[in-house]
Amino acid sequence: GKYALGMKVVNQNGVRITNTESFVRTIVFVLQTSIPFLNMITFLALLMIGFTEYKQGLHDVVSKTYVVTSYWEGPVPLEDNFGA
Repeated sequence: GKYALGMKVVNQNGVRITNTESFVRTIVFVLQTSIPFLNMITFLALLMIGFTEYKQGLHDVVSKTYVVTSYWEGPVPLEDNFGA
């Protein structure tokens, strides 16, 4: 889906994510969406994408990744410069 929409997933330095980051991101997303009781709570976690500063879901925050346009070059600029 990201390829069709012209997006990619990068870390704070703007490079492709590692297998470990991808695994953590996927596990958190699968746990959010597959456990029936958590599905009600997960709706809020996915809704947070629209309200967070860098448009990150819970799975992105946990794995410290960012979804950017496929034309993005360089690091992701953070306002506090402390890697938040």
